Amino acid sequence: MNLPVSRVARAADFRHKTPMSVRIGHIDVYGHLNNVAVFRLLEQSRIEYTIDVGLVGWNELGLILARVDCSFRAQGFYGDDLVSGCKAARIGRKSFTLRQEIWRETDGTLIAEADTVIVALGPDKVTPAEVSADWRQKLSEWEGVAL
Repeated sequence: MNLPVSRVARAADFRHKTPMSVRIGHIDVYGHLNNVAVFRLLEQSRIEYTIDVGLVGWNELGLILARVDCSFRAQGFYGDDLVSGCKAARIGRKSFTLRQEIWRETDGTLIAEADTVIVALGPDKVTPAEVSADWRQKLSEWEGVAL
């Protein structure tokens, strides 16, 4: 199947990839991947990214999701093997933006793409804080570009 470029994920653009499968609990009444489940899959990928990059452990608070802008591009179905790519796209003063895509592993069909804004938290785990120099360095080194 030849899909338009806009409908094919760009797997090579992502160093961090999280494999995942569509489970029965991800399916809606229409028989396809539920939009809410897509947000959970994005969350899983995002958390694994922050752990692998070395920002935080899975049970540590140090950042919080502030915004998700998600576009649904194609349907997913029970049993589909998916891959979610995640990368840092921008670092601001108190937040950074992650670019995420989910695609079907077998044919590269882009299921969803999202930009997520993550806010750094201070020691009280409530107040936004500046993105530390350490986090900036880790994100830039992981991505291989100055952010």
